[in-house]
Amino acid sequence: MLYLTIVKSEKRQPILSKAKAAMVFREGFKMPEVSYQPELRQSPVAEDSMAARFSEAELPRRYLLGHGLRVAAATAALHIFGSKAFASPNPDGARARTLTVDVHHHILPDFFWRETNESDNPVGGIAPPPWSKEMMLSFMDEAGIDVAIASISTPGVHMGDDRRARSLARRVNEFAAGLVQAHPRRLGAFACLPLPDVDGALEELRYALDELKLDGALVFTNARGIYLGDERFAPLFEELERRRAVVFVHPTMSPDPTAHKLGLPDALIDFTADTTRAVAQMHYRNRFARTPSVKYFFAHAGGTIPYLAGRFRIVDEMNVISGGEVRGTAAETFRRLYWDTALSWRDPVLDMLRATVGLDQILFGTDHPYIRRDLAIAGVGDLRRTAVLNEAEYKALLGGNALQLFPRLAALHNQSTTVR
Repeated sequence: MLYLTIVKSEKRQPILSKAKAAMVFREGFKMPEVSYQPELRQSPVAEDSMAARFSEAELPRRYLLGHGLRVAAATAALHIFGSKAFASPNPDGARARTLTVDVHHHILPDFFWRETNESDNPVGGIAPPPWSKEMMLSFMDEAGIDVAIASISTPGVHMGDDRRARSLARRVNEFAAGLVQAHPRRLGAFACLPLPDVDGALEELRYALDELKLDGALVFTNARGIYLGDERFAPLFEELERRRAVVFVHPTMSPDPTAHKLGLPDALIDFTADTTRAVAQMHYRNRFARTPSVKYFFAHAGGTIPYLAGRFRIVDEMNVISGGEVRGTAAETFRRLYWDTALSWRDPVLDMLRATVGLDQILFGTDHPYIRRDLAIAGVGDLRRTAVLNEAEYKALLGGNALQLFPRLAALHNQSTTVR
C-alpha cells in the first residue's frame, strides 16, 4: 500500500477533478522535489503527524499549493496506471525473487565424513564447517533457495574395499531419502554409487531409484583412477540410458600423483581439470553418443570446457580423433549437456556459457557448504542482479531449467510462480 501525508489547513486548496488531474499528469506535469519516499508495507501516517501540527501561518502558501498539486498528480497517476505508477526496483538492484533450485548442494553426515576424510587433510584441500540438517535449511532460507538437490561430495564412498563401499553407499542413500521424505518440497537427492564396483553400483542404482525414489545418480569424474568413458563402466551407463536418468558428474582428485605436488589445494586447479578430462574422454570414447537419453550435468560450469571449446572445435575440424561420424562434434555434444554455476556465476563465465552451450542448459548451484556461507549468499545475489540475463533467462537459470529435469519437483512447484 502507498500512503501519502495530507497537510491540514484551514483554507484548503481546491481538489482537482479526476479528469483535470489526469490531464495535468498526461501533459507532463513535474512534481516538485519531495522529502518522503513511498514504501511498501508502511503503516498509514497518523492524522497528527508533524506536518499536521503546523498552522497555515507556519507553512507558506507556496508549500501548501505544491503539496496539493503533488497529491492531485499522485491520485491521477494511481487512477491511470494503478500501483505500477510508483513501481521501483529493489534497493540493491536485485530482481524479484523467483523459484530457485540448487542442484549442487552437498550433505556431509558425520558417518560419511569420518569414513572418507581426514579432519586435518580433507579431500580437495578445503575443510567445510560441520554439516547438519539445521545448518543446511537455515542457509537455504537465508539465500532464498527453495529447493536443493542433495549429494555427497568427494571422494565418494569407495575407499578401496567393495564391501565397505556398498555398505556406506546404502547408508548414505537411505539417509538422503529420509531428508527428502521429511522435506519433500524443499529437498531432492542424488544416489551415490560404489564405483568402480560396477555390480555394486547397478544394485545400488536399482535400490535408490526404485525403492528410495531418489531423483538421479551421482558419479565422480574418475573412480579410483578409472574415468567414466572406460568400457568397464559400460553396463552401468547402459542401465542409466534405459532409465533416462539424470546424472550429476562431480570432480574428484586426479589419479596422477604429480598433480598433487604443487602445494596447492586440488579444489583450485585439479578439480576443474579432472572435469575437463572426464568430458573429453566421454565425448571421444562415444559415451555421450551411446547414451543420448541420459541427462548429464557437470559441476563448476564444466571445469575449463567453456574456455577450451575452441580447441575442441579445431581437433574436430582436423579429424585428429577418429569416429566423428558417430559422435558428432564436441560443439554439438556440449549443447546437449547441462552445466551448473557452482563457483562459476560471474558475468564473464555466463557470457562464455551462452556462447558455448546456450543458457537453457545452465543450472543454478552453490557448492554449499564448501564455499563460505557469506560468499555463497553473495553469489546468489549477483545472479539476481546481473544485467547479462534477461528476465526469462534469469527465471530459467535459477530454477526453470532444473524443473525440466526433475518431474517430481516440477509436479510440486509451479514454474511460473515465485515460491517465496
